[in-house]
Amino acid sequence: VQDLTLRRNLADAMQTVWDEYVAVSQTGRTPFTVVDPAPYELVSVKPGNVPNDLLDKIESVPVVLAISANLGSIAMMDKDLARPTITGGASIYPFCWSIILAARSRGLGGVITTFASRVEPITGDLLGLAKNDALAATIFLGHPIKQLSKLKRSAVETFTTFDRFDGPVFPEAADNGRSVNPD
Repeated sequence: VQDLTLRRNLADAMQTVWDEYVAVSQTGRTPFTVVDPAPYELVSVKPGNVPNDLLDKIESVPVVLAISANLGSIAMMDKDLARPTITGGASIYPFCWSIILAARSRGLGGVITTFASRVEPITGDLLGLAKNDALAATIFLGHPIKQLSKLKRSAVETFTTFDRFDGPVFPEAADNGRSVNPD
């Protein structure tokens, strides 16, 4: 997306999603979950009040990509289950991640967001989204202030089990609860 007016219009649409996301987060609930969709009382947030550097400065972001997927070409293996489908993302999000990795190899940083998808009737119209397509992601690429090289996360064995999701945990995790990057 190169047109700066279009970028601003996309950001304005995504701002409403960001505001709601932050407001729901402040209630201690997971925003936009399908597991616990009960109504929630939003913390008082006026539209456009929650700062977001990506949206506030979208005109100066070096690269803004809108990624769509043709729903007729994606196998939704879980489409007939009595829950929202998620398997279609297995086709598109690795592509998005490949864009991020390719950008990183060229010294750029990036972030994948799905805010524009929540307001697809607006953003899809702005982008001229085809009838059978879905807006999968918006990717922002730019020059990072600092290239991160060491990430902190829990060790894989602290959240991995054998054979079944309720199966035994890795013995190392049970013994010491260690982390890959304890510092």
